[in-house]
Amino acid sequence: MSTSVPDLTDLEITRLCARAIGLTVRTVGDGITACLITQRGEYRPLHDDAQMAALVKKFRIGIVCFHDSMWSVNDRHNVSQNADLNRAVCECVARMQLVKEKARG
Repeated sequence: MSTSVPDLTDLEITRLCARAIGLTVRTVGDGITACLITQRGEYRPLHDDAQMAALVKKFRIGIVCFHDSMWSVNDRHNVSQNADLNRAVCECVARMQLVKEKARG
């Protein structure tokens, strides 16, 4: 149970979150300026609190804030810790989706 997903870029984490909730996305831009677009507009759960909250609600993710402002997020199997709540949630969901995709083969 590592506390981050260091081998994934923000775009890859976002794409995994989108797949986890069944969104069809397309990439616009390249490199640092790339973002994912859905039928409803940009998908940016790393920066959009409502999109992040939708992930929490859908996957019933547990959230704890420690006294040092560190968030710990888990789904009973995967744990992510970060000072940024959005990042902690997205990393947890990305990890969940990676496990699911590996199980499928």
